[in-house]
Amino acid sequence: MADALGRGAHDARRRPVRRSARAAGRRRTLQPLGGRSRRALARTAPERYGLADFGDRRQRRPPLIADRQRRNDLPWPRRGSISSCPSRRNDRTVRSLVDRPRSLPQVRRAAVAQHGRWAESEGRPGAVEAATVKIALVTPYDYPYPGGVTNHISHLEAEFSRLGHDVTILAPSSLDEGTLARGRIVKLGSVVAVPANGSIARITLSLRISGRVKRLLRAEQFDIIHLHEPFVPALPITVLRHSQTINIATFHSSWDGREARLYGNPLLRRFNRRLHGRIAVSEHARDFVRGPFPGDYRVIPNGITAEEFGDDVAPLPALADGKRNILFVGRLEHRKGFRYLLRAFAAIRAERSDVRLVVVGAYSDAARQRYEAFTRATGIPDVLFTGRVADDQIPRYFQSCDVFCAPSTGGESQGIVLLEAMASGRAIVATDIGGYRGVVDSGVEGFLVPPKDGDALAGALRRLLDDPDLRARMGQAGRAKAPRYSWPTIAGQVLAYYEETRRGLPRPAGDDGRRGRRLLGRYARKLAELFRTP
Repeated sequence: MADALGRGAHDARRRPVRRSARAAGRRRTLQPLGGRSRRALARTAPERYGLADFGDRRQRRPPLIADRQRRNDLPWPRRGSISSCPSRRNDRTVRSLVDRPRSLPQVRRAAVAQHGRWAESEGRPGAVEAATVKIALVTPYDYPYPGGVTNHISHLEAEFSRLGHDVTILAPSSLDEGTLARGRIVKLGSVVAVPANGSIARITLSLRISGRVKRLLRAEQFDIIHLHEPFVPALPITVLRHSQTINIATFHSSWDGREARLYGNPLLRRFNRRLHGRIAVSEHARDFVRGPFPGDYRVIPNGITAEEFGDDVAPLPALADGKRNILFVGRLEHRKGFRYLLRAFAAIRAERSDVRLVVVGAYSDAARQRYEAFTRATGIPDVLFTGRVADDQIPRYFQSCDVFCAPSTGGESQGIVLLEAMASGRAIVATDIGGYRGVVDSGVEGFLVPPKDGDALAGALRRLLDDPDLRARMGQAGRAKAPRYSWPTIAGQVLAYYEETRRGLPRPAGDDGRRGRRLLGRYARKLAELFRTP
């Protein structure tokens, strides 16, 4: 006998119907086994993956580490069973945890949660020690493509690891996973280049990384998630959406123009409420972000490896021919202001023949060819474009120069190259913009001139080139100031802020909203549209 759907009696017996687990006591349409609705699947997902006690996914703030102590009976992966392996990125177990969520219950049944123990360091007040504190450093930018945020994260990872912490970098990357597997880097998303803030931002806009991020966070169980530029799409926002631990953010940029609308978008307020601590790399960056997002911010600047720029670094023989070298380090982008420096150098070179302009940076071949063609057409000699050089060669270029020049027009939050010049004992000519003003005291370590003013740049450069005693005096002042920006000092301040934030956290408030599952996609799409808008 056939039923109303035209199936035989044996088919009806083979596919019984049942009610959804969340529909008990209510009248709902019965569906065949294996054909449950999307809502029923979403509601029973924690139960299917052994996460019934994981917590309310809709809560406004993530639970604290202290609150997780009452759930120690949950079989989270054992601390050290995954992350302490020297070849963890080559371990197939880790990859299966990320790519195959159904293996999670098997791992959790065989593992025991062991949270890191925090204590005050006896050797340095305010520092944090932990047996195995798991820290995730999250960046929205292509890693390890050169850039200020990439440099910052790589040095934090090195210092934290040196102190015995377990650090993982989560980032989009243009490299393949096999290349990244040699480091402690997890690739999450491919990279696209979009114009932003007078530069090119190499970020991921993928909306398909959400599931993989969620599985990774469940598998690793980080104690601290440190998000750099947390509101730049799409990776930091995705991680922040699924994070169930302490979230610390570092704001690096002070955006100019239309990109500043990112921080004024009300869609970001929900994500801002999930941050437990906020760091800015300069007062200028703090003042910018505190406008749309009022709150307490700790200023912890970028750092440098000061010992790499000492007097024991040998200068380059090719540049030691008696000429005075003016050094520029950076990409040839609009906001770096190189065209104003080139205009100033042309005026100086017309007056004296013992000067040379050295241009170092990870700029593209197209940009290099464009400026080289311009110098040939206008007859500006002694401009040396080196392109990207090895990291260990950068200090040699600083030792080979007489004056360092940073002519940026804006959009700079601090300027690591200024710190490197100071550590090298070189006098500086820079523009008087917010990010530089907090590093260089005009008349002490160098001169600050108005931005977009080639004549003012030329005047400051002439003064330093003509006065070797003034150059030496400013160089010594910069070298005396540089040690306060050393990476061990900066990393210690960040770790101390982790501990301070952990101790001062209030209990999280619940959230009765029902839209949490869909917000991530909406927010990421809105933010992506802001980048694409001409």
